[in-house]
Amino acid sequence: MRFRIKTIIGVAFIEMVLLAVLVGSALSVLRESNEDELTHRVQLGGKLLAVAAKDGVISQDLATLDSLVAEAMASGKIDYVRILDASGAVLAERGDAKLLSRPFKADSRIDQVADGILDWSSPVLAGGIVYGEVRLGISIDPLNALLASARRWAAGIAGLEMLLVAVFSWLLGSYLTRQLVALRQASERLVAGDFAYRVAVQGSDELADTAGAFNRLAQQLALHQLGDQLGRLK
Repeated sequence: MRFRIKTIIGVAFIEMVLLAVLVGSALSVLRESNEDELTHRVQLGGKLLAVAAKDGVISQDLATLDSLVAEAMASGKIDYVRILDASGAVLAERGDAKLLSRPFKADSRIDQVADGILDWSSPVLAGGIVYGEVRLGISIDPLNALLASARRWAAGIAGLEMLLVAVFSWLLGSYLTRQLVALRQASERLVAGDFAYRVAVQGSDELADTAGAFNRLAQQLALHQLGDQLGRLK
């Protein structure tokens, strides 16, 4: 494998590992922050709705509870709302009929959601006594769409980054191999007996030091050859 290819592969591998860590960490923070925000919003909404429904639940004021549920659904952020009394009887409900007809199971975390709806319940309390319960659900599809978009965006940025890394690695490899090719050509000239050939020394890095060492070697060989020729003449 050529030195240029090794350079490109090595740099690309390092960049890939670093990008994977960076992108993974960023997406993890984005997911956790949005999940926490959505969970907090559901919990807060449930508690506020339970407080607002307290008097209506205690007095069994169905009209007031229905109006309260309608106002909650008008926000467009909630997929269903249901208010029950202490015995579990439904006092008021609004929302998707399919969601309302399924068995209710509260979710404490978003990673527990299996049906795409974050379900939450809050008790209706008065004087420490439970008079009923408020249940509501919010779809996590917008959150999943946001995370999917973020993953696509991150993948696009990472792909562009890898492309740029490959280009710059190729340029770096070309620069380094150009001096190595010059050393190889000089070595071939030296093997062929051309002790007068010298490598152009550019810069002050290790390759320049190697080129300088090669030139000194060629000079010593040239002097040694000249000494042998003079010795034979004598």
